Amino acid sequence: MRFFSFFIRPGNRLLIAPLLLSCVIIMAPALAEPPPFAADKIEAFDGKSWGGLVLGKTTQDGVKQKFKNGRGDFSTSVEVKQDKESAAPYRVSALYVNKEKNAVLDGICIRYKNDTDGIPLAKMETVLGGEGEVRYAEHRYEDWKMVAYPKHGILLFVIKDNVNMILLGYSDRVANTFPMLRDTAGEIENYQDQFRDKERVLVFGTTTATFDLKNIRLDNQSREERDIKRDLQRAASSSYLRYDPGASTGGTYSISVTARYDKDKDRDGTVTTSLSGAGPFGPLSATKSVTFHMYKGDDDAHLEDTRYDRAITEATRDVENDMIRQVERQQPPPVQSVRSGDWNSVIDKYRFHSKISGGSLID
Repeated sequence: MRFFSFFIRPGNRLLIAPLLLSCVIIMAPALAEPPPFAADKIEAFDGKSWGGLVLGKTTQDGVKQKFKNGRGDFSTSVEVKQDKESAAPYRVSALYVNKEKNAVLDGICIRYKNDTDGIPLAKMETVLGGEGEVRYAEHRYEDWKMVAYPKHGILLFVIKDNVNMILLGYSDRVANTFPMLRDTAGEIENYQDQFRDKERVLVFGTTTATFDLKNIRLDNQSREERDIKRDLQRAASSSYLRYDPGASTGGTYSISVTARYDKDKDRDGTVTTSLSGAGPFGPLSATKSVTFHMYKGDDDAHLEDTRYDRAITEATRDVENDMIRQVERQQPPPVQSVRSGDWNSVIDKYRFHSKISGGSLID
């Protein structure tokens, strides 16, 4: 009683509120983790909502607060994670057009983790009320197709009559996305043969030269930059490198020189070369650095000397040799990666308002 009487004496009443507040903070439970996502049956999708996800309403911030989540299978998408005990063979990604927290749900994608998993197409046809509209890629390296149910807002990605991925979305978007494919099945082509005559070359479209110098004189920096860029362009005379000004594939061959001079100390300068561009089967890049020594003692330092020139020669030689080895060794992506890229292209066409401009799915 003596303890409590201290706090209710006149002059001590202001201590009671902070004490009670601290007790509440100590006793308050930690914030609960969002619950796992519970998937519905596919036929439960009504063209707008599925498993508590609502097209046009569920925000990116809201889905993260509502469900356990992680990074989705697509750019600007959120995985809604299921209960670990369910051991579901698929992942569910909520699709958004950007990373803004107030962006609203654009679609839902269910992707099975392995090619051998999925739902037999015949079962999907039963629950969705019959056969859907079938389309094929212009070039087929595997037995796959897509089946659409535009009225339901459902697009099926099918491998050998097994549904491996499902898009749930807006009905009109699914309908607008579908014409990018062919309505007839072409012959399945030999995948490896497609690359038999593929040219082994790296293409780059720009060259740059930059200098970061201190207490060092470069008599004509603009001329030096021009000469270096000209030499880099000439490197494309190699059978493995090609300079294509403004190439749509991008790519840059660059040299940067950093050097500091102090007449009382020995210092090192650095030449860094970077080469990137489109290789035979995708982008490639390489970077090499070479140092050159600057000796103390001179009152005036010029960059143009044999040590600097040798560093330029060595750095360009090293990066080109590295790139040539990469070009020689680069292999075509596995056919599974090609298929995944094709399917992702369809998802992107759907997400970004299905602006169809013609052209095939693969080329």
